Amino acid sequence: MRIHIRLTLVILLLALGAQSALPQQTRPYTYDDLKGYVGNVGDAVLTRSVIDRRVGFEPTAAQIAELRKLGATDRLIAAIKDNPAPGALQIVCKPVDCEFSVISNLPPWNGKTERGEARRDFAPGTYGVEVRANGYISQSAIVALGLDRTERKEFNLVPIPQAPPAPTTGIVVVTCGGAVTECQVRLDDGVLQTTTGKQREFPDILPGEHRIELSAKGFQTQTVNISIAAGRNVIPIFLQPDTPADPKGTFDSVVRALGGEKYLTQAQLMQAESQKDGLMLSDAAAAGIKAHFVESLMGQRIRWDITMSNNKSWHGGASLNASNTPEWWVTDKTGDSASLGQDLNRSLQAYGALRLSELIPTLRDEKYKKELAGTGELVITGPAGAFQISYDPGSFLPTRIQSAPTGAAMKTDIAFGRYIQAVGTALPCTMEIRFPDRPTFSLRIAYLRYLLMPNIIKSDFTRNLEKVEAWNKQSGNVDVVYCP
Repeated sequence: MRIHIRLTLVILLLALGAQSALPQQTRPYTYDDLKGYVGNVGDAVLTRSVIDRRVGFEPTAAQIAELRKLGATDRLIAAIKDNPAPGALQIVCKPVDCEFSVISNLPPWNGKTERGEARRDFAPGTYGVEVRANGYISQSAIVALGLDRTERKEFNLVPIPQAPPAPTTGIVVVTCGGAVTECQVRLDDGVLQTTTGKQREFPDILPGEHRIELSAKGFQTQTVNISIAAGRNVIPIFLQPDTPADPKGTFDSVVRALGGEKYLTQAQLMQAESQKDGLMLSDAAAAGIKAHFVESLMGQRIRWDITMSNNKSWHGGASLNASNTPEWWVTDKTGDSASLGQDLNRSLQAYGALRLSELIPTLRDEKYKKELAGTGELVITGPAGAFQISYDPGSFLPTRIQSAPTGAAMKTDIAFGRYIQAVGTALPCTMEIRFPDRPTFSLRIAYLRYLLMPNIIKSDFTRNLEKVEAWNKQSGNVDVVYCP
């Protein structure tokens, strides 16, 4: 019995001696650590220690062979291969805490930072990280984790740009166009004031209807009634010589009022969006449908995205093919009313041909004959048909286009509402499309905003306009113009 007890004590003392030969550390083993311990520390003790502390390197074939020469067993080699030290990912968000998702071939890690930070161990590999916070633009990054290393990924969150507060009074800027040096301007019943640089500004004007009188020696006096909104209102008024104007000169005045060559650059308008219920559609099948409307124009491409209530929608557009002819497409989810989808398709195709940036360059061709049909009325006829353009005699901005096209296309009547001036061009804030052969139908759009002049267009038509606007505005690539 005493011999058995003594034998047990000897075995325990030997095990404790072997254990004490290993330093009491918690960091992962290096290759040099293991070379020093193999053959000098018991295989079972060293194997358990490797499992506990893990290995901070990825063993090569040459290193495995060297360890075997020193006496490493298959059990120890397996423990070295199967127990790599994990890496760690540290997420830092500034200036506020953020929610995050870490994605890999493992189950994702979703969480929220505390005091701006979060940390977790991961197996070595590549991970995708996405962070988000209310009021800030979401960000993402790819992070590679190595053995026994902590990767710190810091995200400096950028606030989503906010629209400026709406002004309560208007600024009226009257510009006089035509071959004049300066002119005299009168607002309502005020005193006559002379322009400087062909421009006169009237601050702090209450929104509503106002009268503007513009005159100059040798030119016809122009008096226009116009609706002024809160914010900046630029009102261009072109004076005509006392001699009767010729039709071509009148057409050129219309082009200049729209912005001239600059307006006709198609890439200038990237997207336009209506108010929340800014599209009103009426026909015999469904009267008074309200919808949200987004128009996309990029190069030779046009697209309408219309969202209705009850999960109904309509999408349509056209792209030019290799033969330079439009290929139209439609995704109609308006339900059982076939005529509704047909009306929208017909409206889009009519607008595609008659939108000002498309129609005006066509009518500039000498093949189209210009005639004055009266004050504020210009009739233009040519290969594509007859077009009657109604314009404001003071500003020369188009107010209505009536088309009688050749071929099978329907006659169309498009009316434009108040314009806003942006980046040297004029953009309508309201528009209504009608077809004389279908008197029960009308489509009216009240625009909310335009996105103009992107230097580098980063746009995904499947994403909402806010994300497109936020990215481009942050990068300084776009001007956002709001209709009052």
